[in-house]
Amino acid sequence: MSLRAGRVVGAWVILPLVLASFLSFQPAYSGDRPGVSEITLALRRIEAQEPGRSRSDSLVQLAMSLHSTGNAGVTQDDIESLARMMRDDDDSLRFWAAAMLGNIGAPAQSATPALKAALADRPCENKTLTSAVAIRLALEKLGEQTSRMACPSPGDVPAGARP
Repeated sequence: MSLRAGRVVGAWVILPLVLASFLSFQPAYSGDRPGVSEITLALRRIEAQEPGRSRSDSLVQLAMSLHSTGNAGVTQDDIESLARMMRDDDDSLRFWAAAMLGNIGAPAQSATPALKAALADRPCENKTLTSAVAIRLALEKLGEQTSRMACPSPGDVPAGARP
């Protein structure tokens, strides 16, 4: 077989593989809403849900998905949605929104004021694991200085005082 014939046969072997991978590729955008990423749609669904555990569970799933796939599809609208979640009463939702903002890194710089306001709102709540932990870490990842002060145990806080 000549070199030219070998290239032609090679092309016929490779072409179907390339075509198959192209056809199985799933774009980061929803087909029914052009220009809207799957991340944005997921965040909109979470924001629209009634308060409760399912909201934070949905955000945990999204956070884990982004952690494993990377943040390439995150838009400024997504960052703004996560920043709005920092005002939510659900501390678990705030925790995961802060964790996601920290993992996004520099592109999430615009969320710094929301993170600072959330930290001022609930600096500890006498618990070891609260959104304050994730907020401090997110702020540090965004280049902000934060207090590394540990939350006091309930016995260390005088009656009626809130840290």
